[in-house]
Amino acid sequence: MQQRAAMGTSPGVLPAPPPRDGWRADAAVVVEETGFGAVVRPRGVASSDVLRAYLSRHRRAVLQVLHRAAGCVGGAVVLRGWQLDTSEAAESIVHDVLGITPLTPFGETLRSFAAFNERASRLGVSPDGVIQRERSRTVPRAKVGRMQPPHTEFGLGPHRPRVGAFYCEAAPSERSQGSTALCDLASTLEGLRPSDRERLARHGWWNPRTRVVQPWIVVHPESGQQVLGQLYCLTDRLSRQALRAYQAVRSRRGEAYPEVVAMDDAGNDQGMDYGFELLGERSRPLALDEAATQRLLQSAFAHTAFFRWQTQDLLLFDNLLFAHWRMPGGTDRRLHAFFGDPIDTRTLCPDDAPACVLRDVQAPCRGGNQLVLDTLGLGGRHWSLTWLAWMPDWMFAWLGRQTWGHRASGDG
Repeated sequence: MQQRAAMGTSPGVLPAPPPRDGWRADAAVVVEETGFGAVVRPRGVASSDVLRAYLSRHRRAVLQVLHRAAGCVGGAVVLRGWQLDTSEAAESIVHDVLGITPLTPFGETLRSFAAFNERASRLGVSPDGVIQRERSRTVPRAKVGRMQPPHTEFGLGPHRPRVGAFYCEAAPSERSQGSTALCDLASTLEGLRPSDRERLARHGWWNPRTRVVQPWIVVHPESGQQVLGQLYCLTDRLSRQALRAYQAVRSRRGEAYPEVVAMDDAGNDQGMDYGFELLGERSRPLALDEAATQRLLQSAFAHTAFFRWQTQDLLLFDNLLFAHWRMPGGTDRRLHAFFGDPIDTRTLCPDDAPACVLRDVQAPCRGGNQLVLDTLGLGGRHWSLTWLAWMPDWMFAWLGRQTWGHRASGDG
């Protein structure tokens, strides 16, 4: 099964040990290594040109830290304190300097969705403040007391980006608010009971949106670690279970975990409701029982760190190593998201993956962007977006205030 894992290696990332003394000792930077990766700050001049030159010199090493290669303690890299004045400058760092390949193709329906979002923003009725562009999008607003459900980006299906990145245009006014949670999926899997790990290893993961069998456990290409391959809780059922699990962990961990009173369900699947589904040989999908679901989610929350934003931060993370979600906060936080280096997680099955998973390795499946649009109901359908495009601005704005704009902003 080594061949399948090799297919998933990000372009330009090699498994050899990184030149640690070079990338850390460079005179242009100060590097702080943390439990989740590295924070890279300017030593003197903080211009974006200096940052671009540094990353060009040490691109290989930075990507190896990002992907936890060759024993690196990594999975995320933070560029902090640099003069990244615009989201376009941050986007160029991600895609042009580090060479992270943008997600493609940008299909007809997603182009219509991008046009809808840009128009909605211009008319003041953007859904949750989201604006979709060709290589980036804005991130939904944080909400007071409400936490986004845990997820890996595009994690509903097997076609996912290896790399996620967030740029902070405006940090929350209160430092403790609006953080981004990062959950280590290798530690989450390791933290489960042996019987729970064995149960996941013997079954595939199934959901009614993709209708293909995906692996519960995948082998991370660079580190060789086994990681939890599925943590996508953007359904009403899993949101409720996640809230219970988070509150149970917070009761043990205390104030290090921000208070959450409800889940932000604005991004949940609008057409279907499902939990974690197991699929074995000669069986129909079987929901993971409540107790096992709680143990899985509590392990995820127990292996979570909270990243607190500063303006002009650029956070990059490995989307196979980390799940993430938005913590409660005010609406003044503004982030932009970039994703790239697409991969099919079915190519990362361990040697002993169940036969039902191996049989579906080559099965056709809708792409990640299209699956996300599918969960939006009418808002993700090409015909409805085309119909909205023909409306005059006054009618579009009125409808937005009555429907998607009202729903998105109603919680403050």
